[in-house]
Order: sequence, then C-alpha cells, then structure tokens
Amino acid sequence: MDAAIAALEDNVATEVVVDGPLVLNGLTKFCAALKKNRTVCRLILRDTKTKGATMIALSNAIAGCESLVELDLSANAIAPSGIKTLIAGLINAHSNFPQTAGLRRLRLEDNGLLNDASGPVLALLGGAHALTAVSLRGCKIGDSAVAVLCKALPGAAGIEELDLRFPISVSVYLGWPIR
Repeated sequence: MDAAIAALEDNVATEVVVDGPLVLNGLTKFCAALKKNRTVCRLILRDTKTKGATMIALSNAIAGCESLVELDLSANAIAPSGIKTLIAGLINAHSNFPQTAGLRRLRLEDNGLLNDASGPVLALLGGAHALTAVSLRGCKIGDSAVAVLCKALPGAAGIEELDLRFPISVSVYLGWPIR
C-alpha cells in the first residue's frame, strides 16, 4: 500500500493498483492522498478486503477525487451495506461536487452481492452521473433483482454496458447432474 500512497502523493500516476489488504492504519493516509490527487484515472483495488469502516473512508475519498474515471473493487466480498455506502458516496459526489462526476466505469465483480444490494445499484443507474459501464459479473443477484435492474435501464440514459454474467458450471449448462 505504501507504493500506492506514494503514487497518489506524487500526483503523476494515472493508474494506481493496491496489492494486498487496505488496512486501517494506512487507510487514512491513502484516502487523504486520493482526495488530493488530480491525475489518477484508474483505481484498482481488487481483493483488498475492502469492507465496513474501510468502505466508508474510501467512499468519502473517492467522492473528492476529480480525475477518477474507472474504479475496480472486484473480488472484495463487499457486503450489501458496503455497496450502499459506496453508492451513496458516488451519488453525493455528483450532487455536491459536480466536478467529480467523471467516474465512467464501476467494477464490482465477484463480490457475492445478493438481492438486497440491487436497490443501491438501481439508485446509481437512475441518477444523473457520467457512468457508462457497470460490471456486476459473478455477483449472486437473483432473478428478481435482475428484473428490477432491467426495468431501471430505460431511465439510465448514460449506461452503455451492464454486465450481469454469472459463471455457471459446464455440467449445469449441459444439463448434467451436479456432483
């Protein structure tokens, strides 16, 4: 995480990748650097164990990052409450800081989201923002949540890509019994 903080503080890097968990003792410094950064376009926080209090701090920092175009929080096992916190931060960022409305791609792949996380995603899709692509690939959202998401799409004028693919086993696809 030290390399990511240094990259943010240097204000030169356009892509920042965090390898390893975002731990609370380095999180404050990371978030402060992210808020002040004016160059990072892609923030990749895959499998960083981002949840709980970490998500609140991260959401606030992302809301203040004007240059961010792509946010990848895939494979973090974010609970629905964490998704709600993140999306509320993104919606507030647009409402309170229109200059931060540049986030175009949001990747929440393989987070194990359940149906109760679809409400916040709907709020984000229906909001006035710059998002063009949202990936929920590999998330466990049920048919009812997919139906609700599909109903919201006509109001999500800017969304060009919504990935809801969920990997299924070959045996299920071919109709073979699961062993």
